[in-house]
Amino acid sequence: MTTPSTDNGQENTTEATLFVAFELSEKNWKLGFTTGAGQKPRERGMTARHQERMLDEIAQAKRRFGLPETTPVVSCYEAGREGFWLHRFLLAHGITNHVVDSSAIEVSRRQRRAKSDGLDVRKLLSMLIRYHGGERQGNEARHQYRNRNGHREFAKNAADHATHEQYRDEDRHGCQSTG
Repeated sequence: MTTPSTDNGQENTTEATLFVAFELSEKNWKLGFTTGAGQKPRERGMTARHQERMLDEIAQAKRRFGLPETTPVVSCYEAGREGFWLHRFLLAHGITNHVVDSSAIEVSRRQRRAKSDGLDVRKLLSMLIRYHGGERQGNEARHQYRNRNGHREFAKNAADHATHEQYRDEDRHGCQSTG
């Protein structure tokens, strides 16, 4: 199965990609694999921090999905427990990795239930596929908002700057405003 991907908003290319999501806990990790949206993910459990086993699972997933060994791998995991050693390890093995802020994981506000590992690994895979396909949210959406409404921010900041300049000049010259 091929997945359209976007390279920094430039031209779209179609190439097979293996997507991997990690659900990390203290003793065990859960890995979810897929090649695109609409495909049931392959979920595997493993002992935490077992690096060789993780690389073996990625190789097995490529074989299971019928992908060549040279297929690019894109992964993500929730920031927290493992820090960035895992990120550096994945990059060193040619795997593109994204560290996700836990507040960015989508949850239904209507359903009051605890997070479960199975739900998280599937959610992470879904978010990763959409992100890889060009959908952006969070910081990038805020930048787009700023660019769209920059003139309002500029006017507000200019007024604030003028007020601060006035107080700075008054302090410098030892006088006070009468306004």
